[in-house]
Amino acid sequence: MIGGLRAGRMDRRITIQKKVVTRDATYGQPNYGYTDVATVWAQRFDPIKGGEKEEGNKIVSRRLTNYLIRYSTTTSVIDETMRILDGAETYEITDVAIRKREGYIRIDGAFLGMAT
Repeated sequence: MIGGLRAGRMDRRITIQKKVVTRDATYGQPNYGYTDVATVWAQRFDPIKGGEKEEGNKIVSRRLTNYLIRYSTTTSVIDETMRILDGAETYEITDVAIRKREGYIRIDGAFLGMAT
């Protein structure tokens, strides 16, 4: 379990994004992108542990990180289909634990790469 929520340790500004699909006006082809859901202060616990993900017949090593953010009506919609931008790094959200009564949300993320 991660320790209590302390504002002084929330020293990272992260952006939570969700995937959006729009259609090309001319040909109707899908265009994939992301839109911001929330930009919040977070406490980062890095690295938590090494992780593995199976891709086809390969096992790929991943860098896992945990974030702790404040619970609000804006952040209550965060789920595993979203991603985190932390500076130049991008993380796939792999798990979300909403602790409404305690006032925080724990987000587990797997490193995807550098933002472009």
